Amino acid sequence: MPNVTVGTSQVKLLDENPRRKRVVIQVQSTNVVAANTGITYIGAGFQPQSSPTLPLADYSLLQSDLINLPTQGQKLSAKWKRAIWAISDTAAQTLLVEEETEEEPPTAAPP
Repeated sequence: MPNVTVGTSQVKLLDENPRRKRVVIQVQSTNVVAANTGITYIGAGFQPQSSPTLPLADYSLLQSDLINLPTQGQKLSAKWKRAIWAISDTAAQTLLVEEETEEEPPTAAPP
């Protein structure tokens, strides 16, 4: 999983991908990255905000927190196939980000 650094400005973690079938986002533990002490906000299809009074986000993650979608036996919702964004209330938070994509359907051979 590639590392992505997120600070106090929105960062696009993943581009829109209509063939995405799985997404994993994890904030590194403070045992690995001592500076990961903030809150990271994740938005699917929109840029989240980090206002302490009104955070606008799908998820709020602390160190070691994990998003692993879809849940067992489910399909990934269309919302999570859109661009995925993050912002933190603290500079330089390190996340691990991974996506799994469906293979392209085979194309028909020309006649």
